[in-house]
Amino acid sequence: MHLTPELTGVLIGLGGAITGYLINAFVSLYKTRSEERKHYRELMMTVTINHWKTTTDLTREQGGGQIFPLDAYIVQMAKLSDIFLRKRTKTRDLERAFKEYDEVIDKIRAIKAHRTAELAARAQ
Repeated sequence: MHLTPELTGVLIGLGGAITGYLINAFVSLYKTRSEERKHYRELMMTVTINHWKTTTDLTREQGGGQIFPLDAYIVQMAKLSDIFLRKRTKTRDLERAFKEYDEVIDKIRAIKAHRTAELAARAQ
């Protein structure tokens, strides 16, 4: 088959159109996923702040108890959202993920206890 100048022009134009389409499709997909992640982060922060406020208010109303700082709730919710936002989450993955979540919670409690002990020692 002999390529005539007209056919060459058509093939080059078609190749350019396909390349442009693929680049646009990739950018659009990337932008959509980025906007989804941003939305989930905003939603996570809203839920975290509301949960912290509710828990703090209930703890104070009931006359005490340990109140964790907001950053502890943010870390917990970040880990929890990581678990549930994964694609194709399976039962065995959930067990492992919740074990990781429990480790994060235990670490936060240990840090909180350490800080509380430090503050108590300074106060004396």
